[in-house]
Amino acid sequence: RRVHGEFVDPLGLCAMLHQHRRELPSSESAGFENGAYGGVLTRCPPVFSPDCKTMFVCASSIVKMYQTHSCELIGVLRGHTATITDLQLNPKNPTQVYTCSLDGTIRLWDYAELQEFGRWQVMTPACPLTHFAIHPNQWTTGFLICTPVKRKAGKPTTRKPSDTDEDYNMRVERNLRRRSKAALVLQVDLKACYNSSNRKSKKNANKKGNLVRKLFSLDDAASGLAVGPGGAFFCVVSGCKLLVWYTGTNTVRKCTHTCALTVVAVHPTQACVATGDEKGQIQLWFVQIQDETPSKPQQLVSNTMHWHAHAVASLMFTMDGNYLLSGGEEAVLVLWHLASLQRQFLPRLGAPLVSLAMSGDAKLYAIGCADNCVRLINTLSLRVVNSVQGFKFAAPMQKLRTDPRSRCVVLNGRPGALQFYDLVNDRHYIDVDIVPRNTLSRRDEKPLPAVGIDHVAFSRDGYTMVTVDRTEPGETNELISLKFWTYDEASDNYILNTRVDSPHKGKISSLNHHPREDLVVSTAFTNNFKVWTLCDLEDSDTQGRARVWRCRSVGVYRDYSINDGAFSPDGSLLAIACGMVVCLWDPLRNVLLRTLSHPPPREQLRRVVFVGQHFLVAVSTRHMFVWNLLTCSVWYTYRLPPRLELRRFNLVAHATEPLFVICLLEGNDAVSFSNDTATSHPDSPNKHKSSVHPSSASNSPTRRRKKKNQNRSNLPSSSSFSIPQTHPNPKHSNNNSNNNNNNSSSNNNNNNGDFV
Repeated sequence: RRVHGEFVDPLGLCAMLHQHRRELPSSESAGFENGAYGGVLTRCPPVFSPDCKTMFVCASSIVKMYQTHSCELIGVLRGHTATITDLQLNPKNPTQVYTCSLDGTIRLWDYAELQEFGRWQVMTPACPLTHFAIHPNQWTTGFLICTPVKRKAGKPTTRKPSDTDEDYNMRVERNLRRRSKAALVLQVDLKACYNSSNRKSKKNANKKGNLVRKLFSLDDAASGLAVGPGGAFFCVVSGCKLLVWYTGTNTVRKCTHTCALTVVAVHPTQACVATGDEKGQIQLWFVQIQDETPSKPQQLVSNTMHWHAHAVASLMFTMDGNYLLSGGEEAVLVLWHLASLQRQFLPRLGAPLVSLAMSGDAKLYAIGCADNCVRLINTLSLRVVNSVQGFKFAAPMQKLRTDPRSRCVVLNGRPGALQFYDLVNDRHYIDVDIVPRNTLSRRDEKPLPAVGIDHVAFSRDGYTMVTVDRTEPGETNELISLKFWTYDEASDNYILNTRVDSPHKGKISSLNHHPREDLVVSTAFTNNFKVWTLCDLEDSDTQGRARVWRCRSVGVYRDYSINDGAFSPDGSLLAIACGMVVCLWDPLRNVLLRTLSHPPPREQLRRVVFVGQHFLVAVSTRHMFVWNLLTCSVWYTYRLPPRLELRRFNLVAHATEPLFVICLLEGNDAVSFSNDTATSHPDSPNKHKSSVHPSSASNSPTRRRKKKNQNRSNLPSSSSFSIPQTHPNPKHSNNNSNNNNNNSSSNNNNNNGDFV
């Protein structure tokens, strides 16, 4: 999934998820067939059912239904092919909801039966629907905002001899706005959704001229849509303008603000409109409806309230209209009493507020936060009573891990914390604060120093966790800490056991826990790796002995930079990627056993991993090498296409089978170079004829042309490789291993590697 322009690598997740699924009973793995994992839960405000027992949450292209009192997932509405942008209850039928999406469709759902009741293709995917609202008294009338992806290209503006630079630029901007509009406001007849199953009605529904009517266009993208009480008017905020459309006279009123508007809300009983801007100000606009005619326009009266230091992200009136709720980057819910303009605050909500909603019985507030969490707050006590937590989209770690004890995927959560997410039940498990800190907002426009967890490792039973956290340099210098944690069953959380500040001179490249012993290896990009072990030391506070972690030894090899490390499945070998060489160590005796020198071209190794019982996979910038540890020779080699480069990728090995997966990224797209069994490349030193890839199965001209076309096109996003257990050509294998014995490997008689 692409998050803020970056990719959160899903491939290692899927590999471990598939392995986890095979170990579960059929009843527990039923959630895997749902396909309702993750998703952005706070893109749209939550919606409560009329009886307030069900809460609807839009999660990307699906709608998740939760029980209000327990926040348990009870159903999923699936059918849209793009992100859902809005959700509204059907005023006529209390068991139905409308949704609109970026795929250009409006769909009507019967959530009691979990079925799609009607569908209508309002626009093409080139004009996605971004906002949707329904007339409160006329259930067949809806209001839409669509944003065309492509704008019309007009003639260039000619410059007059008398034009100055300022006049010419103003005319260019004015002509561009005339030729192309950023958004369109439409009125749609929702009755077509009920007749979508009827052929005649469906044929008439395709006549968009009778069912869709353009009201007006917008120069800038719309940031909000709200319908007034009784449907007498509706409001749209776009850029610095507030536009009010009067449904009785079919006229529009434009009001200009000093800065960009970000959100809009309408009073439930009065003709009052609230808007928030990018400077943190809230404006109350009083709309005149009775004397409003096209010949007698009147200027709207406004009032300004200001508390937020940053842009206002969400606004909502209570059902009685006495209070106005606002939220933003400060992670504080502000309750404004409109009669006295007094403020009440609910601070420390954990993340910036992005959406607000209220239940029909006025007992709960549903607050959508930027950490992908919907928090339910009691309206009387103003306390968080429950929450629905999704994936916290943060910077991905170097390697994706799973907790062996709880079988949860461990990800970066809020700044300075780890998130344990249960993929089977699609729910949040726990948060572990690695770097405790309060949620702070920015001072002016200066960004806060980022705190992230780069590495995490677990013991085999999951009762020991090791983390590496790093604070980016800001007002202070960069700080890297290595922490050892112990699981506490009483609190169902991890407790800090040992903390080591600046364990290496530079950044840590990998972190691995021994599969059987209390042993941890950390490698650094500088030139060394350290072995940490658990020991008993005297505790001066308790006057007894305590089990803590300490550094047992330090290893180096020719002053090479170390990019990665990995333990074998039985823990007898430790592979260290030292520059262009793989060093095999005995981690228990501190002995260098063997060095594996790769054939040319010599490239820096990025990742190493053990596959099966006697195979080692090493990935460099442009090549992938599979070593047979029994013969210490290259089993096969795969060369990437010249246009690809392994800048960001993930390498995952199966726990029991000789299978591994590689995902590599090219720019903003995920690409792969195999879908079945990998083979040796024709240019590699070992040209073994193992299971042949379809693209290289033949040397005919047709095959070569297909291979060229395949390299030019976008390839699939997953790569799986299976290693043959027997060598395909024993004679060639023996000769090749003997001839290349000096080039591909060296014994442990050299003194270049040493433990301190």
